Amino acid sequence: MGLRRSIGFISGSGLTIGAMVGSGIFMSPGEVLGAAELGLMYPESGGAYVYINEALGDLFAFLYAWSSILIVRPASAAIGAVSFADYMCEVFYEPGCAPSLLKKLIGMSLILFLGMVNAKSLKLSSLVSRDQQL
Repeated sequence: MGLRRSIGFISGSGLTIGAMVGSGIFMSPGEVLGAAELGLMYPESGGAYVYINEALGDLFAFLYAWSSILIVRPASAAIGAVSFADYMCEVFYEPGCAPSLLKKLIGMSLILFLGMVNAKSLKLSSLVSRDQQL
């Protein structure tokens, strides 16, 4: 029993390119080359977890995975949602004048909506993600 293929070529390519471009903005060319070399040396799924496991061992890889799941990714989602809410509020309010509670409610609603879409259907989630990147 294997994983069912639910994402097509276009959606998969969009997700991959979006992740590469999105993270590549914050990296210098040297860092990009270093990441590419690591990917070629360890062609397994798992990304940074695999690299940390190879370099520092199981304990640090485990700590990285848990800190990523509990702190880094939720914080990243919250920052993105609050940024989205900030821009959305500027449509109706002058910059910096929107109520703080409204921004928080819009941000939480966005995270809940995207979570429900992802839980409902991987195919629908990939369509939302692909349309967002256009």
